[in-house]
Amino acid sequence: MPAQDFHPDGADGNTVTCEVLTKDQGSTEITVPICAWGDGNTGAAMTELTAATMTLDPAEVDLDKAAATAARVRSEMRKPI
Repeated sequence: MPAQDFHPDGADGNTVTCEVLTKDQGSTEITVPICAWGDGNTGAAMTELTAATMTLDPAEVDLDKAAATAARVRSEMRKPI
């Protein structure tokens, strides 16, 4: 599945780009949804791997949900300590 751009709430107008990668792990293919963003001088990529997502057919991955999760993580990372 090709990379797609999203603009979820919490991304402060920035683009979150997500795609689905697959990896052969022995006789099993693992599905890996990954999202990335860049702003200013910072770039990050993240994936949320669960037993459920790793076994999905790549076409069944909800990239809107993955982008929303990435935006939430981005927002939490930018909070002052």
